[in-house]
Amino acid sequence: MQADTAADDVPEPMEGLRAIKRRERHAAVHGFYDEGVSIKAISKTLGCDRKTVRRCAHAATPDDASRGTGS
Repeated sequence: MQADTAADDVPEPMEGLRAIKRRERHAAVHGFYDEGVSIKAISKTLGCDRKTVRRCAHAATPDDASRGTGS
């Protein structure tokens, strides 16, 4: 029984800074894109590459926007 309580005491792993930034960028891009702002304008406003903005705009979730999915 003591092994069960030890497993319950393990804290959740902390989210990395890169994942936090990716989620924030995705939300910011979608905020502009959903209002009809062009990808070029979003790119200039956020200081991101146009391809990064396009990838975020077309992704449903931040994880979908990550590179190297391999398909």
